[in-house]
Amino acid sequence: MKIDVKPFEEGVQRMTVHLDRDDYAQSVEEELKKLRKKVQMPGFRPGKVPVSLIRKQYGESVKAKVIQKMVSAKIDEYIKTNKLLLLSNIIPVNDSAWKEELNKENPEFIYEFAPVPEFSFPLEKLKDIKRYKVEVSDKSLEDYIQYQREVKGDWVKADKFEEGVIMFFDVKPKEGKEDKPVRLFATFNEVKDNEKALKILQKLAKGETYEATYKYVNGLLKLDGKAQDILEKLGIAPADKIILSMEAMEKNQPAELNAEFFNKVFLGDEIETLEQFREEIKNILEKTYINNERQYYFDRLTKRLMETVNIHWPKGHFRRLYRYNNPEITDKELDEILNEDYVKGVKFNAILDTYFRQYDVELTPGDIQKTAREKASQMLRQYGAFQMIQSEEQLDGLALKWMEESEDFASDVRFQARVNKFFEHLEQQLDVPYETISSDEFLKLLENQSEKQTAEQEA
Repeated sequence: MKIDVKPFEEGVQRMTVHLDRDDYAQSVEEELKKLRKKVQMPGFRPGKVPVSLIRKQYGESVKAKVIQKMVSAKIDEYIKTNKLLLLSNIIPVNDSAWKEELNKENPEFIYEFAPVPEFSFPLEKLKDIKRYKVEVSDKSLEDYIQYQREVKGDWVKADKFEEGVIMFFDVKPKEGKEDKPVRLFATFNEVKDNEKALKILQKLAKGETYEATYKYVNGLLKLDGKAQDILEKLGIAPADKIILSMEAMEKNQPAELNAEFFNKVFLGDEIETLEQFREEIKNILEKTYINNERQYYFDRLTKRLMETVNIHWPKGHFRRLYRYNNPEITDKELDEILNEDYVKGVKFNAILDTYFRQYDVELTPGDIQKTAREKASQMLRQYGAFQMIQSEEQLDGLALKWMEESEDFASDVRFQARVNKFFEHLEQQLDVPYETISSDEFLKLLENQSEKQTAEQEA
């Protein structure tokens, strides 16, 4: 048995596996003899069925099984011997001719694959990406304290239009259904500079109603984002007239800076003074900025790697791969699947595979356990159930249970563990010194990054 590999198209190679009868004949006979011991046929004692009858009835299926196993093993051996990394699964080219080839004494089987091209990591091109030690500014500290005061504060009736006021409206169709009014809201901050909107609000504040098309009212008052969906359920189209009335105006009354408020923010901690509270808030922000800076750094590393590492995208191969697994898939569906994000994902996986091999990095059970614990903790916090966890052991047990029961959870954990390991190792390799900046400056960097990403997406 031998393998021939030849280039097929850019980034894709084709592999032909050649078999001679001597490669598989003995294994087929051995399998038939094993089968003979199990097969029962009328007129023969168990284990005494003639091999000729076994061969006649089961020969083709046994031969197919043996050859398929041998071919798979040979391909695995080739990949291992040549230290190949692949962009995707190997796919058979002549799958429809499989039975025809099996009838031949010296069959051939053709496969195609897309190897990851060899490249060296451009470490020198990554070392100029800056690291930051973020110091919490007084403004960031006060802004976060004010945020917590508003979150823990009360909503009270407002008697005038001012910053932070939320206005609640009742909306009903001018004609047609006698449905109950729909309650929607708008924020004064959104409309405070619009003279037409202010005139309407003054009228509504006096207890009067206002009639116009929904489209016009929404354009002026910037109603609740879900408003149109709600109104459509009532049969109100954007061009239909509605009757609008104001039911309430409320504003947030921030919580007082006292021990009761401090302990609402830090449940279970006994904090009595403003100084203690400020110190605790500062500690939280410092940890948050450490995590945010690290993510900001990793995002820029990823972008630079994707720009500098040249990995050809074999579009035709991936289309054939998806058609092999789903023959009924349409061109439109393929285009939707093989989009820009998919391409980036494949290239990033290739970068991970290559890095792990070049630097002999291994993912350990401890890495996976740590990531599973972090993901489980994140999910519990997201659904407000983290307080149910009493210990690290309980959290680990829950993470392990989810790993065993949910393949999606386990797959996400394994991938994220690889990503974490990659960045941790790369971070050590680069060893970039930190530049100290204020949290205000850092937030500006994040804002600029977000604006660039938005502009790139729009382009």
